[in-house]
Amino acid sequence: MAITVEWIEPKTDWNASDRFNIEDYNRIKNNLTYLHEYANELYVPFDTEDMGEDATYPIFWDVDKFNAFERNLDEINKQIYTQDFGVSQTFYPNGVFIQADELNRIESAMLSMKDVLDRQKAGVRRLPFRLGQYRINRFQYSKQLHTISYAYLQTHSGDHITTRNNDKIMVRIEE
Repeated sequence: MAITVEWIEPKTDWNASDRFNIEDYNRIKNNLTYLHEYANELYVPFDTEDMGEDATYPIFWDVDKFNAFERNLDEINKQIYTQDFGVSQTFYPNGVFIQADELNRIESAMLSMKDVLDRQKAGVRRLPFRLGQYRINRFQYSKQLHTISYAYLQTHSGDHITTRNNDKIMVRIEE
């Protein structure tokens, strides 16, 4: 799965006089999408709640959008490396609008998670292997060097490995 959105540097210095706007909403939403897709490249894929399309004017803020931010932030954190980023908020219709301290918590957590993922990606070991010339289910594989992340390797035995999604791959490991 490829990353479909760009990372935008989070704003981590919110104060009470700052106004939350569509650009802020889209930055947070897209950064959460980026983190989810990035984590799916490094780990066994997992799902998050759909946050919809980018917001445009005019907009009426829906609490479900902010609650989705909170749930997705928690899910990504749970999947990659559980850290304590404070207590998640729940927003209610006609309740208090998202505050500066909560925006700082969310955006600082996302920045920290991206840093964790960058470090983990740099440290991921890869297992190179060649697929020999043989037929499997009418498909001809040529001798090409392929790489599989150790994170997806579940078991190996003799001439095959089994990935976490239970695909068996016949291999000949060369020194």
